[in-house]
Parts: sequence; structure tokens; C-alpha cells
Amino acid sequence: MRSTPSLAGRALVVITPLTGSWALTAQQPVLLRVSSAGVRGINCPNAAPTEVLCGSAAGQTWTATLPRSATSPVFVLQADLVPPS
Repeated sequence: MRSTPSLAGRALVVITPLTGSWALTAQQPVLLRVSSAGVRGINCPNAAPTEVLCGSAAGQTWTATLPRSATSPVFVLQADLVPPS
């Protein structure tokens, strides 16, 4: 099946927290908080299929907690980039 290309200026951003590996090993929470009108969603691609969608929004602030099922500390954001001036 052919998919429709995304809008120009939309990107996937991969974030790996510096202390994420330690936190997973120590069974501590790994949280990500981003404030931006450009963020469209956050997911945790290395989590169990039922927990991949791990972000939620409150206004322009997105918060995600890495599920315990995640095998590595990776967050992926879909975001609209600001066009160059």
C-alpha cells in the first residue's frame, strides 16, 4: 500500500536521555517533558505494542514516561519544524 508523504517541515526527532540506561537498570522512571506547539506526538518504540503510545499533552506541554516494558530508553517525537526565516 502506498502512503501519502507527510507535510513539508514535519520531522521525527529521536531522544535518548543521558541517564535512561541507568534508570531502566535501576527500575527508576524515565520521563520526558517537552513544551512546544510544534510537537504532534511522542511514542516509545521499544516498549510493548500496547504501550508504544506513551506521550500525552496538556496544552503545549507533552509528557511521556518510558514504560517498564521498554528495552532501551528511546523516545520518538513527531514535530512540525519552524520554517527558516
